[in-house]
Amino acid sequence: MTNKKQNERSFRLPRPIIAFSSGGTSLSELVRGNGYDESAYPWAARMLGRFPLPSWQRGLVWTEEQNQNFIESVFQGYDLGSIMVNSWQEGDNGVMIPMSDILLDGQQRTNAVIQFTRNAFPYEGYYWNDLNRREQRVFLETQIGIKKTRCFDEEILKKVYNHLNFSGSVTNSLKWLNVCLWGNFDVFLSV
Repeated sequence: MTNKKQNERSFRLPRPIIAFSSGGTSLSELVRGNGYDESAYPWAARMLGRFPLPSWQRGLVWTEEQNQNFIESVFQGYDLGSIMVNSWQEGDNGVMIPMSDILLDGQQRTNAVIQFTRNAFPYEGYYWNDLNRREQRVFLETQIGIKKTRCFDEEILKKVYNHLNFSGSVTNSLKWLNVCLWGNFDVFLSV
């Protein structure tokens, strides 16, 4: 067989390092609990609703205006993109093994939904509690894409996170050091 024919049959580009399944979920799933509290995730740096977040994830960066724009997208029926979550595995005494349930992508969107349903900001002058039951139901039943994986290798998850959130460029060490030492997430705003 000639090299040209062999090259046409072989796949020469990198294979995915992690597999995802795709589907959809309602926004209500983002705001409801999962039956566990933060004590089940002692390794998590912080929680965002029901999702534990590892220390290497950036903080919340959306402004109130950006949050409101996302809520407008919900009510306008726009495509909301998707979130990415990891599966879970329970260890001893009801404690989840590290990296269980983490939200790999979609932190800003998930936070906007949670904060809106907690009356943290208005949309079109209306807070969540000002909406009637029909308006709330329409909001909560809105679908968002979800990609799920099952991987507990922190280095692989970090690589995926960096690729998704920093255009494939691993953020430089000084920025990470700034975050780790001072909690200064503003260094990522220029990314």
